[in-house]
Amino acid sequence: MRVLHDKKLLSFFAILILSGCSAVQQVPISQDFDPTQTAWSEIDGKEQLIGSALLRTRGGDVRTCAGNDVHLIPRSAYSEARMAIIYGNTFRGYVGVLETKRTPATTDPRFVKTVRSSKCDAQGNFEFNKIPSGSYYVMTSIFWQAGSSSQGGMLMSEVSVKASEKNRLILTF
Repeated sequence: MRVLHDKKLLSFFAILILSGCSAVQQVPISQDFDPTQTAWSEIDGKEQLIGSALLRTRGGDVRTCAGNDVHLIPRSAYSEARMAIIYGNTFRGYVGVLETKRTPATTDPRFVKTVRSSKCDAQGNFEFNKIPSGSYYVMTSIFWQAGSSSQGGMLMSEVSVKASEKNRLILTF
């Protein structure tokens, strides 16, 4: 899939906001979106990123992102500010279903158009094809029910996609 549609990204942010029973704190984003910082990502490239996402249950079973969207977000000052709000850092993060969700108060629609999307297959694998080399964030969610309790959360990792290399990522916590 080339570029993520607004509806899909909005559904992802709805999951971010509504997942679990935890509180939501909207935080003003201090950085304006600058389209020149992500223009490189909007062309088709020659690279591929393959990966998987998984979490372990309290009992040791493995849960994957099967059927869930995975988002590939070009790294920029704006996306860094967003990751810092949501995950508390700009490298790797996890927000559990019962944790207080921190979300950016606004989302620039031009940012939404730079995000690519893929789906995890039944085994929790995903891939992005024809992407340009560069630095990205990868985000997905893994949620499940254990009795009446919601478990899991959202995962993020920064990844550098390099030309002529095997670009592989395992998202876990």
